[in-house]
Amino acid sequence: KVWIEVGEADGKLGFTTERVEFHQGQCGKKVDVELWKQGHQKGLAWYCRPEHLYLAGRSGSEYRGVCPNDGQARRLFEQGRQGWIDQ
Repeated sequence: KVWIEVGEADGKLGFTTERVEFHQGQCGKKVDVELWKQGHQKGLAWYCRPEHLYLAGRSGSEYRGVCPNDGQARRLFEQGRQGWIDQ
């Protein structure tokens, strides 16, 4: 169950599925990859909403191309980033 929550948290931060390899490096075989992926999808659904993309850009973080609406996502992220740079 905990791996769903870890995956969701990673998704909400905009991490790609390669993030699971980080956890495997830290925790070895204990990682439940399927549960992690379920949570990751849920987290990405949250992350890819327009207001969250804008805020992620505004916080100065990096967009990793994880959203299905990639073109729109990049625009929103860049708009947020512009606000971050102008501070």
